[in-house]
Amino acid sequence: MPTQVDVRGYTLHVPDADSNVGWARVGEVFILFGWAGKAPEDRMDQVFEGLEQAGVKTAVGASIGAIRLTSVQRKRLSECIKGKRLVTVLDHNPIARGIVTALGWFGLKIEMTHWNQLDKAVAAMGPEQASPQDVLAVLETIQSAIIEIPKNLAAAS
Repeated sequence: MPTQVDVRGYTLHVPDADSNVGWARVGEVFILFGWAGKAPEDRMDQVFEGLEQAGVKTAVGASIGAIRLTSVQRKRLSECIKGKRLVTVLDHNPIARGIVTALGWFGLKIEMTHWNQLDKAVAAMGPEQASPQDVLAVLETIQSAIIEIPKNLAAAS
């Protein structure tokens, strides 16, 4: 089970040694986040359940590097995000950027932003049920976590 962290009353399910994937819900915004690597089935099942909850209007993918999904996970993700506003927050990883660009060619309208453009990402999300400041605080916490946790795991091994 991922570690839970509270940020301004919102719970972040932070990745740990068992997974590179985490998630958070901030009002109507659902954020999938993590770092490069294969996404575990059990963690992604929890993400899909979160995306399917009533009231989720915006789906955000935020990563450092490319999170690898199986073909079954990609199909389920595409079903879960239908009809939602889509935003990404990426590092300058060419693979991750290429995936988002290719999805755009297939008709998905995705607002692609980078970690140094968090204000632009929040504006693209257009949160209504949470304040932009709360969403920004959650994204800043996520950014710190997905940079620091892999470093700490590597140092511990």
